[in-house]
Amino acid sequence: MDNMGNLCVELILYLIRWLDSKDLKNIRLVNKNFSDTTEHAFWSTQTVRIIMREESLEPGIRKFEDFRNNIVSAGKIQRLKITSSVKDTEAAVRLLEAGLPEALCTLQGLRAIRWKVTSDDLPWIQGAILQSLASLPLVTKLFLYTNREEKQLPPISFDLFRNGKLEELSVSARFADRKHYISSLSKLLVQNPNIALLHLHAHNHEDQIPLRFKDLFSTSFPQPLQLKSLSVHGSWLIEFPHVITHLQSLSSLEIFDCQRNNDSDFWGTLQTQKVHIRHISTSRIHDELLDYLSSFSGLKTLRISVPSVLFHETAGRLAQRLYGQVLSKHRSTLRNVVIHPFLTSRTWYIGSWNMNAFDNCSQLRSLRVRIHEENIFESSDLETHVVAVLVRRVSALPALRTLRLEPQYLFHSHGYARSMTRSREGTALVENILQNMKLALTELPRMKVVHMKPYAHAEPARYLLEMVHLGEVRLRSENPTESTGSSLASTTEASTDVAV
Repeated sequence: MDNMGNLCVELILYLIRWLDSKDLKNIRLVNKNFSDTTEHAFWSTQTVRIIMREESLEPGIRKFEDFRNNIVSAGKIQRLKITSSVKDTEAAVRLLEAGLPEALCTLQGLRAIRWKVTSDDLPWIQGAILQSLASLPLVTKLFLYTNREEKQLPPISFDLFRNGKLEELSVSARFADRKHYISSLSKLLVQNPNIALLHLHAHNHEDQIPLRFKDLFSTSFPQPLQLKSLSVHGSWLIEFPHVITHLQSLSSLEIFDCQRNNDSDFWGTLQTQKVHIRHISTSRIHDELLDYLSSFSGLKTLRISVPSVLFHETAGRLAQRLYGQVLSKHRSTLRNVVIHPFLTSRTWYIGSWNMNAFDNCSQLRSLRVRIHEENIFESSDLETHVVAVLVRRVSALPALRTLRLEPQYLFHSHGYARSMTRSREGTALVENILQNMKLALTELPRMKVVHMKPYAHAEPARYLLEMVHLGEVRLRSENPTESTGSSLASTTEASTDVAV
């Protein structure tokens, strides 16, 4: 241990790159040298949480007091998550009015903020929080969000962030004053020219008039933004050709559930400007998108959700183009592919007619596809079934680590009971095939096959995850409290609620 304690700073910094937050916390206890050397890295992984609710204000107040009484320690905090839901009561005003702004201003080392807002919040609390956070000198990441069912929020002045340090901005909410929201967001973009990540999610509601994306860029910019990641979800009206100057460095793009409009000009402009995006996720599929994808090579991520509104003939033709022509342009670079059709042409679902599209995808690490109900019951032979053929075929891909299979069981006209019977029968058939593949392919490199099957007492369209590893089987129980496996989509975020 003495030798361990005398390691040079450079070696310690190299070693801690491989540690998670729990191990980082433990390694700081070795000695003072380790504690001092790893301090910055430790705090970069820790998220301090502040929860302010009407029924539990006291813990938040005590944390504010810790900040004010330990200014040096508070200045080391780099990540902060705030959850606020405080109504207009005398107790709330008395407890928070004096201490809240002063406490937040002690976080001089803060870099990333996650703020969950509710419509119940007092406007002055939202204003005090935002103004205090905007005054901090090192903040580069701001994520503001609400629950999907949350009511419209009162105005929030994003333009208070004037120091030009922001690099990442994510807003997932609805606002009552839409004009103010667009205006303040536009000013923020002008004042922070280094923003590289912009995620705007406006929860869809039928009665909501769409937001116009181009209005964010109606103000004169001293210089174009150098956006690298753009995600637009919900009730936004997309008119990208007007903002193409800000997208010249774009490498990642998500467009999901946005208002329908003719976005073909956007893909044509990208093609003309030779802007080659490496990661694309979209719920809109048409010829112009496929033309763009065919114009270059080097795509790394493709995530397509195929809507049921496409005419059957059109959907089939587009599927043939994607599988037969487009994917071959990117075989040497594709790493993640998700093709998620919903009640559309059968040619979009994986089958013998299109699974060869993934041959020779030497860099492919994750593949998620859907299997049509008719394909599942087309054969019960353990050798020729579509699942068995697919698993054997993709197992030849050297980099593949995860294959996700999502059956699409239809709701039958004979009623709910018949639909559930078919889904149970299909689930049993797929499980049997995967178990057979597990025994037959034990010498394969470790590859995880994820079978997404229906709940036992829910609509066939709802799924839970069952993880079947070749060489190992781990099942996730239908009762979440009895889970014996880990969630695929789980993410770990270190946090601390202890006093500073």
